[in-house]
Amino acid sequence: MGGPCRAACTLAFLLPAWAVLAGPSCESGACSDQDSAASASLLQTKGNKERFASVSLNEEGVSELHGDSSADALDPSKAASWAVTPDTRSRCRYVTRVNGPASMTECRVKCSRDGMNVFTARIKGGSLRNCYCRRCSPSQADGRLASKQPDGGGRYETHVLVRGSSTSSTTAATASSTSGSPTAAVTTSSTSSPPGTTGSGAATSTPAGGAALPRTVFWDANNLVAVRALLAEPRPPPAWAATALRHLVQAAEERMSFPPGRSVSRRGPWSPAMKSSTPPSGDKRDFYSTSIYAWPCDVSCSKAARSGYAGFTSRQCNWPTRRYTDACGPDGKPWVVHDGFSNKRHIEDIDMLILTIDGLEVLSLAFWYSQEAKYAESALGLLRTYFLDPSTGLKPNLDYSEAVPGYREGSPSGMEVGNYRWNTRLLDSVELLRTSPAWTATDAARWGAWLRAWLEYLHTSDFARTEEKKETNNHCTWILVHKLAVAYALGNSSVGLQTLRGVRSGIAGSLVNQITRDGAMPQELKRTLGATYTRMNLKGLFYLGVVAQRCCAAWGCDPSFAWDWAWEAPRPSSPGSWVVTPGKVSKCPHASNIRSPRSVEECRAKCKREGSNTFAARWRGDGSLGDCSCRRCAPVTTGMLVDEPKNGNSYEAHVFQAPPEEGRGSVRKALDFVLPYAAGQKRFSLGNTRGHDASKPWAGLAPVLRLAAWIYSSRKYEELIPQLAVERGEDFAQTWPRDFFNLLWPPLGALGASTTAAPRPPTSTAAPRPPASTAAPRPTSTSGSSQPTSTAPRPGGTTAAPRPTSTGGSSRPTSTTPPPPPSPPPGPAPPCPDASKTKAEVGTLARKLRDIAQRLKDLAR
Repeated sequence: MGGPCRAACTLAFLLPAWAVLAGPSCESGACSDQDSAASASLLQTKGNKERFASVSLNEEGVSELHGDSSADALDPSKAASWAVTPDTRSRCRYVTRVNGPASMTECRVKCSRDGMNVFTARIKGGSLRNCYCRRCSPSQADGRLASKQPDGGGRYETHVLVRGSSTSSTTAATASSTSGSPTAAVTTSSTSSPPGTTGSGAATSTPAGGAALPRTVFWDANNLVAVRALLAEPRPPPAWAATALRHLVQAAEERMSFPPGRSVSRRGPWSPAMKSSTPPSGDKRDFYSTSIYAWPCDVSCSKAARSGYAGFTSRQCNWPTRRYTDACGPDGKPWVVHDGFSNKRHIEDIDMLILTIDGLEVLSLAFWYSQEAKYAESALGLLRTYFLDPSTGLKPNLDYSEAVPGYREGSPSGMEVGNYRWNTRLLDSVELLRTSPAWTATDAARWGAWLRAWLEYLHTSDFARTEEKKETNNHCTWILVHKLAVAYALGNSSVGLQTLRGVRSGIAGSLVNQITRDGAMPQELKRTLGATYTRMNLKGLFYLGVVAQRCCAAWGCDPSFAWDWAWEAPRPSSPGSWVVTPGKVSKCPHASNIRSPRSVEECRAKCKREGSNTFAARWRGDGSLGDCSCRRCAPVTTGMLVDEPKNGNSYEAHVFQAPPEEGRGSVRKALDFVLPYAAGQKRFSLGNTRGHDASKPWAGLAPVLRLAAWIYSSRKYEELIPQLAVERGEDFAQTWPRDFFNLLWPPLGALGASTTAAPRPPTSTAAPRPPASTAAPRPTSTSGSSQPTSTAPRPGGTTAAPRPTSTGGSSRPTSTTPPPPPSPPPGPAPPCPDASKTKAEVGTLARKLRDIAQRLKDLAR
């Protein structure tokens, strides 16, 4: 038998729950006709090179095939599902037992994850007591059922993993409306959009037991369910889970008393109305802070360092003298911004916001994993006081954030406070709290109203629009992350898809403008804290990818802007062209004026000669060209256009839209660029980075590396985590396992082979899928993944072009099932095609199979 055929049959033999891979009848000596067809489909997927398929469990515990595979696997009629037969017990070989499961979903996940394809559930008094996981051979696909009732009372029902029916249909013979009943029908559905929103929301699924998966946007719902089920097992959980949970619960216990912290001296729950300063509006519920780097104009650097508010020492003083005006009043106004020299004088609102969101995150996760109601109740106390209570809750705006006294009452850059601190944590924390009995209809109504008003502010306010379209660094990245997360939570596909269209290119902070061909991020390197902001932006880019794919999975994205972890700017097909928009002018930085030009062509030539790619032409009332205002926008831009001024003249904006340089915009290159610095092999003395920032630890990069390991199915990134440069004397091998991020995104392979691929959304959703991309495959990467190639779906699914074979992150098949290959002529069965090309992959897979077999033997003992 050829290598690929043998691998598929061996996998099916060892793990019957994954029999969807096998397909072949596994005849000895050579592949059968069916084998040949399946192997050809497996190894020669249209538009890509050879790659193996991967299997994962959906929220119902069904093994699902992801990536390109055999024609059978692509056929929806051949999908795996659970068949339920009441009042029966399986006689297949008993392997293990799940004691006191929370729902039938937990039994399905645990049994299927461990390779069992049948289990018998014992129900007594309307509650699920035990599940007995059993393994049936392929010839015993009916589960060897026998009529049987428990000796101690109650009843049995048997669940068998079968093929040939769609997972979207009801598979349970009986159903119960109670959440604890294990016989609830298994159905899939998508929730309707909340009132007042447009578009379809993020699809949800309802596993057996009636408990819907949380509609989280960054925290993977499948991981949340699988890890909670793992922690609920009677046997001790693995060390990575036990350590992270222990420290999470410890942190939650501390947070329950709402202790003071940072610059806040009072206990929580906190409210913006508690601050001592008053914003210009006079309403303390309005968020207010001064620019973190602004100081009174009459304060020297050394004096600021001794003020008690400084985040630096006098030895680090080197700020230049910068003033908005030559006049410096006796009250120290206007304040002056000194980048990198933080002033913690008016940051009460910032610190109360941070304490609130940190507490919400810890308490909601502790509630989810422990199911202790007290944590949810404490978290809701924070949420209600800070957001929902009409007398204490934050007004949904940041108009007075980042004020510079004497110069401006607020700044668009103040949007970063909410975008970066809340990012996806606020939305995901609330999603977990919605599963608590303490969550009320009043909470839901107030939260929905606040969130809709907040999205309206994010999408239409001048501050938010300026931040999104003008900023070229991490500020733009994080507003995209947060805005997409809010749109996803509300199911507002109109805002979400409009935002996604500018991510690759089109706005100042798009990928092609932020990341160079070699992976550097020059906008961050301009800052005096270049290393800090490089890490911040890199984290934001990976969050953005997960959220963007989640949105595309729910709403469907055109391949031209769907997120693809392997994307980079292709080779330009044209040098670019001028685009003219009447009635608009540009808000990009002014460069020069061309007075009384003879023609628009003269303006174009002169503006381009001096490095400007945008200009506004002013036409007088008599039709003559008055002047052209040249402006410098980001290289790939739409010009930051706004309506023309009303002064009797007419205007038109001319924007030279150049294609991005080939190779720009790659998120993976951006990560690989910093790895030598993160591992301490090089000192980060790049750009304007100050010395003390260049030597700061890189421990904060660990979550990004964990995500990269999942996304690219590469252990290279996982193995780099213990090597990160950290504080002197710190044992990162001891501190990193305590981080609860390990519960959200476990170590690669920790949940079994079914979950070692890229993050994915709840898989039984009924959300529409976009058409598959027809883009040509990219060259094979040489980054050297130690994992066998995987084609598991990435976060939220995608419609992007096929991935390089070494990255392993491919979208789930979205094209229609290809026609079966023509039947071969009579005679001996042909050998598997292209077997020689897959020798290395098969060897790797064989080694993994041996490891799986050994684990199964250990379980059997």
